Amino acid sequence: MLWAISRKIDMVGYPGDYLDFSDILVKQQDSHRIRKGMDELISSLRPRIEDMTAQGRDTVYAGHRDEFLEIYYDLILESGSRVGQPGFPASLVNDQLKWLQPFVEDDPLFQLLSLRVSTGSNDSLPIELVRSAAHRIYGSPTLALGVAEILVGNSYINEAIDVMQRVLTRHPDFPLLSLYLGKAELMTQPQHVDSAERHLRYALENSESILPGNPEGRETLLQWTKQVLSRIAQSRNNG
Repeated sequence: MLWAISRKIDMVGYPGDYLDFSDILVKQQDSHRIRKGMDELISSLRPRIEDMTAQGRDTVYAGHRDEFLEIYYDLILESGSRVGQPGFPASLVNDQLKWLQPFVEDDPLFQLLSLRVSTGSNDSLPIELVRSAAHRIYGSPTLALGVAEILVGNSYINEAIDVMQRVLTRHPDFPLLSLYLGKAELMTQPQHVDSAERHLRYALENSESILPGNPEGRETLLQWTKQVLSRIAQSRNNG
């Protein structure tokens, strides 16, 4: 399967091809194999980013420049989460960021990612930088989830909802994002109950895709979702 997708990337390389490759890759058990596959993706992404930047183009036949940048960002985050595993030295993430810097130095999303990597925590991230970065997110569910979590934690609920909704229009089949969107919609005043219920039901019906590497975390989220949906149904019956 990876070989077939790799050939598609070599021929055209739509963003969806990169995402499909990455999704299958990170589920592998062999960290050396994962590193080899990530290197393959990065080796394909870099010339695209270089060429589009040199030509001053935001869009080519295969996709938008921001889509390719966000795939690169996702790979950096994945590398960071694996530091210490065979094939993933701490220097890898810094090398990936260093290569990318000349192309996106003024991008608040890049600045946020760099700061997150250097501090190793969300706690010290300036909220105004987070808010600026949220507006730059094009279509990455991973980035949207991370930024939305910080926004919600700082009571910027509507801004968190906005970034998650925007990304879901491009990736409607990402149940974890649907779940967190539904959760945020229940934190607004007034609550967006109908929309929240729709997103939570979708997440529950597609739960096999939620946190595949963390069954305990998935079960915790699903139990919460079932309880909330039950309360919504009970409230309607009582009303």
